[in-house]
Order: sequence, then structure tokens, then C-alpha cells
Amino acid sequence: MELKEYRIERLKAAAAAAGADMIVATLPANLNYITTGYVCINQDVLTRAECAIGYIPAQDKYVYIVGYADLPTVLEFAGNDAEVYFAGGGFFFEKGAENDEFVDKIMAYKEKAYPTTADAWNAAVRSNLPEGSTIAIDESRIFASQLKAVEAKLSGYQVINATDLFMEARLIKHPEEVAGVEASARCAADSLMAALAQFEPGMTEYRIGELYSIELAKRGAKPYFCTVTSQLRAAFSDTTNDRVRPIVKGDMIRFDFGCILNGYCSDLGRFAVVGEPTDKMRQYYTAICAGLDAAVAIAKPGVTAGELFDAAMDAVRKNGLPHYRRHHTGHGIGLECYDNPTIAHGNPMPIVENMTFNLETPYYELGWGGMMIEDTFAMTANGARMLDHTTRDMILL
Repeated sequence: MELKEYRIERLKAAAAAAGADMIVATLPANLNYITTGYVCINQDVLTRAECAIGYIPAQDKYVYIVGYADLPTVLEFAGNDAEVYFAGGGFFFEKGAENDEFVDKIMAYKEKAYPTTADAWNAAVRSNLPEGSTIAIDESRIFASQLKAVEAKLSGYQVINATDLFMEARLIKHPEEVAGVEASARCAADSLMAALAQFEPGMTEYRIGELYSIELAKRGAKPYFCTVTSQLRAAFSDTTNDRVRPIVKGDMIRFDFGCILNGYCSDLGRFAVVGEPTDKMRQYYTAICAGLDAAVAIAKPGVTAGELFDAAMDAVRKNGLPHYRRHHTGHGIGLECYDNPTIAHGNPMPIVENMTFNLETPYYELGWGGMMIEDTFAMTANGARMLDHTTRDMILL
């Protein structure tokens, strides 16, 4: 089955389970998923950029609710017959002298602007479905005020939240999606190792992050995040990279990093020491690696996310870090950095074939430092297959 057909079948099943007659995507990852490829570039630039795409399973039909400036991209992607609704119309295109169906369509649409975005949504729904239908809206990238206005316009319809619907559809990956996650993970891992090959004592956290971004660009990937924290700052779980303090001999460095390659996210963790690690560093790092290895060892189809968590926690505590605590030891990954499931205590969701997920066992001790190991896996019939491919060993610089 081709990727687009696979995604549509997943969406249809999730929509049927939710009783939805139309599902509407707003989050960039969900726009990509519902169409297999449409990208609203404005959403990478403008926080308030509006883009919604509805899919009606019973009609196998799409409707686009976008800005007029997006219209050429929509028609280029979906064809001249794409059904588009938009508001405002303040943007201008000029028409050249030559007659062209593509251009004529764009210019004709200029007269079809609705007064507000909510009016455009209302027209898109009412033109295709009768009152009483259920509209599932992905609330991830629509402002609360806008959603309230849309719901007010759609009186007579049942409006439900589609966030979980999309998460369910994206849960199990097509082989092409597994390959996409693998390529992204390997790109991130290779880029970090290439950046560290240029490391010299005296560099800052910020400079290492810069080198990482440069290496990503060489490989055609977009920077996503790269947290580089050293020495006492290595205990800061999510923070900025310091621009001032030089990294010197004896320092520990914790890396939490990823990229976006062809729409697929990666999220990895590594640990390095400049020079020789202390006994405590060795002991604690051995412990967190044992935890990750223990989770991998029991990972097979049918094992629950909660069981993976418990295996990791037990192994860390038994191998040198008895006071270890975590709220989760991993998560799904795909078009978003965090897909389902969350690898957490008591989560009954089974890990099944073709799920892609991360396992991680970071440790943060304020006043001392922190360390991390995080890898990406795909579940196969025979167990977890590691998708990133660089060393899990402590990196000595």
C-alpha cells in the first residue's frame, strides 16, 4: 500500500471510531499527514498563520481553508479543481498578459473572500455536510478565540476535538515513515559527531550548537533543537546554550538534540567528557545505560509502554543509581517529536510492530551536573531495532 493510501485508511478508521464526518487539520504535522505532503510555509514564520485542511471520508474529498497568498501553492499541490475557502483578501497578485487556467483560477478566487476566517470555515462545512454532522477539529494550531468563533458559526453541527484522532492515526507507521524517522535520526547523530570532531577546549556550548546546525545544513536537514549543557549547567534539562563560559578539561557535556529531515523529527541524547571522567560519572553513566538496555531487551510486540518504563527504572536503580526518578523514559516519534505512546509507569498501551519510539534515561543533579542517553527505535516482529547508529558509549573529547 502506498503511503498516501495508508494514511487515508488510518484517518478513516480513526474518524469512524470517533464518529466524525469531517476531520480538520491545523497543526503542520497533521496538515502533512492528512494530505501526504502539503506544507504551509507561513506557519514556520508567523505564529498566528492560519491554515486548515478538512477531509470528508465518505466523499474522499478535501477542502482547504487558507489565506489567499497560499492559493498558488494549494493549486500547485492539489490541482486547479481544489476547493478553497479563504477570508480577507488583502493580499494581491497581478495577472500577466498571457491567458492561463492556473492564473485565471487564482485571480477569480479574489472575489470569493469571506469576511472572517470563521465565515470561511462555516462555508466549507455547510457546502459539504448537512447540519447534525460531526466535525472533528484539530485544536493544536488554532487560537482559542478563533475556535470559539468557528464553533459559534457552526451551530447545528457537533464539533469535537480531533487532536487524539490524529495521534491515533499517526501511531503506527508505514514503512516509508519508519524510513523517514530513521533517516532523520541518523542525520542528527552524524551531524553531532561531525560537530564534535571540530571541538577544541575553550569552545562554548553555543559554538558547539552552531557547528551542529552547520552540519545539519550540509545534510539537507532543518535545525530543530540542540541543547548543549556543560558542567553544572548539564543539570538544566531544557535551557539555552551558554555563550560565555568556555568548556575546559574535566567538564561533562550533556547533549539533547534533533532535526527535521523531509518532515520527520528526531530526538537523541548523548554524553561527553573533556578528558577523563570521574568515578561518579562512570558509575552513573553505566547505570543509565543499563536502564536503556533493559528496556530494549524486553521490547517486543505486545509489551506495554508501562512495562518498558518499569524495566528501565529498575535497571538504573540496581546498577549504581538507587535514588533514580523519572516521569517517563521515552515517547513515540514521527512527524512530531512527541507522538504516542508516552513510556510511563502504568501506561497500558502495547507497543506494536511499526511503531517508532524513543527510549531515554537522563539524569539531572543540580549542583553537580547531568547526563543523558536517548535512542530511537522501530518495533519489528523480532523486537526493537535501533534507528540511529552512532556510539552509545561515553564520548571522550
